[in-house]
Amino acid sequence: MTYTAPPPVKRPVSRLTAGLLWLVAAGLGVGATFGDILVQDFGEGSSFRTGFWTQGPIQDGRQVEDQAAYYGVEIVIAAAFLLLAFLLVLLSRRRWAPVVAGTFGSGMYLASALTWTVTLPSAAGEPSPKLGLWLFIGAAVLALIGLGVALAERARPMQHQQQSRFMPPPPRPMRPPQPPPPPRWEPETPKYGVPVQQPDAPRQPESRPQSESPLDAPDRTTAIDPPKTPDPGAISRKLEGDEK
Repeated sequence: MTYTAPPPVKRPVSRLTAGLLWLVAAGLGVGATFGDILVQDFGEGSSFRTGFWTQGPIQDGRQVEDQAAYYGVEIVIAAAFLLLAFLLVLLSRRRWAPVVAGTFGSGMYLASALTWTVTLPSAAGEPSPKLGLWLFIGAAVLALIGLGVALAERARPMQHQQQSRFMPPPPRPMRPPQPPPPPRWEPETPKYGVPVQQPDAPRQPESRPQSESPLDAPDRTTAIDPPKTPDPGAISRKLEGDEK
């Protein structure tokens, strides 16, 4: 007995599209952490640089003090969730698994992007956004688009199921009844598989054709010769011979 592998599962195109968007958003978010978020200019050659991992004042174009920052930790965790969502799209057959992971990653991206976008105008001095912030905002937008595509793909089967509950099923065409199969006759067979010899069937009498009438039928009776009448001359000769 040979084992045949099951056919591969065909995933919807929208699910694969959402997974690819999450993958690009994860890579773009991690790449954004290597740049700066913003620079606040206070005039007279002094400014303050804020990055995802470091921050510090700048005096006359030189970094005076470098301090550690942890703004990039949330970005990396969100990117890990988005990468997990992409892997679940490829490996898992469950529909809700990649959506849950993608929701966590997209939500963390959105919260962080909104925080920086809202606080940017209220920053001291003259804040100017840098490349790292723009890349991260683009990554958040791609993650949200991927989540919307994934949710839309899973809303269609549910909507179709709800409509099918209220709509009656289409009538099925009536098929004429099929005639029963003819009875099957098989000769009796003993246990050893040798068929039993069947007796010869009796011969049926030949049927007379309808065009033949009883008068035209040939006479099948046996012809009987009529008795002969004795000759008187022969009798007299016989008597004369006896007397002699």
